[in-house]
Amino acid sequence: MSFFLEILLSTGRMVLFILLVFYFETSAANAQQVAGITVPEQHNVPSMALGTQKGILVHVPNGYRDEGFDRAYPVMYVLNRAENFILASQITDYLASKGNIPEMIVVGVPHSGNSRGEYKPYETKEPGKRRPAVDNLRQFFKDELIPFVDKTYRTKPSRILVGHSLAGLFTTDVFLNDPDLFNAYVALSPSYHHGHAIIKAAKRFMESGRAQQKSVFYSNIGGDEFYKIFDQYRRMQSVFKSHAPGSIRWIMKEVDNNSHRVMPLIGLYDGLTTIYAGYNLSMPQFQHQRYQGIIDHYNKLSEEMGYTHQPTKDDLESLHRYFANPDQQNDPVVAEDGAAYVADANKLLRYYYGGQ
Repeated sequence: MSFFLEILLSTGRMVLFILLVFYFETSAANAQQVAGITVPEQHNVPSMALGTQKGILVHVPNGYRDEGFDRAYPVMYVLNRAENFILASQITDYLASKGNIPEMIVVGVPHSGNSRGEYKPYETKEPGKRRPAVDNLRQFFKDELIPFVDKTYRTKPSRILVGHSLAGLFTTDVFLNDPDLFNAYVALSPSYHHGHAIIKAAKRFMESGRAQQKSVFYSNIGGDEFYKIFDQYRRMQSVFKSHAPGSIRWIMKEVDNNSHRVMPLIGLYDGLTTIYAGYNLSMPQFQHQRYQGIIDHYNKLSEEMGYTHQPTKDDLESLHRYFANPDQQNDPVVAEDGAAYVADANKLLRYYYGGQ
């Protein structure tokens, strides 16, 4: 039996097991579809840092293995359990299909069954003492897993780390200790109450000057969380408010009427659309930012996420057609500023795609 099915069975999620029952003999090089869903590829990555091999799951975008297709993709690494990886793969595919985010490779790194052992940075009885297992896992990502994925798949130099609960605590810890390892960090309902020392560590990090590179830190918490989670989350939020430098785009929010357990769905959807806000050029964004604002926006997104982002030619041409259409002159917005919008669309088309 593959380790992926073992993980699914251990979660007790029989729906996922039934859906993916045909996965038994799927090889890493031949991803298949079951009920319209691409079943993941699997690898066992040898690790000196962990002293064992680590099983990972990989979901590639549709068309990744089409003949003659050589596009590279950003990578999102997802912690916790196999079901978190499956959910993240579906959310990512859906948002990418609607143009809200780029297509991505999704890498699942399920824990071995002991989430506290793998994700908790500090000793329980000695709150300030670090646990080697957590630093070893971070080293595994840095020296072994990321190089393996970059060698095995066509990747862009852009990475996101996603963790929920204790893995959200770990995600924050990686951000504080190795801030340039990922371009964006998504900590969903992070269990800071299991690592109080991380609040002081965050303050030291913000004041140290190591936080000056461009990066994105996103976190949220459900409105129906346990009070201890709430208390420590708000303490961390106050550290960001008081000490985070302007080079970090950080978002920490509370989502009403949601519990701790559903944040991998609600939180990741919001996190991705927040990180990539303005990825697809909407009409309100175009009207608000105008020519130079749009260039500045995509330059900032490119700097944060590690590779070039720009509005699509189709979006710019569509905006040009709309504002240049004489039939729209009865619209007071178009009538007042239509000529300027047409000029901006033309300039942006020349800036990004050349021509007259």
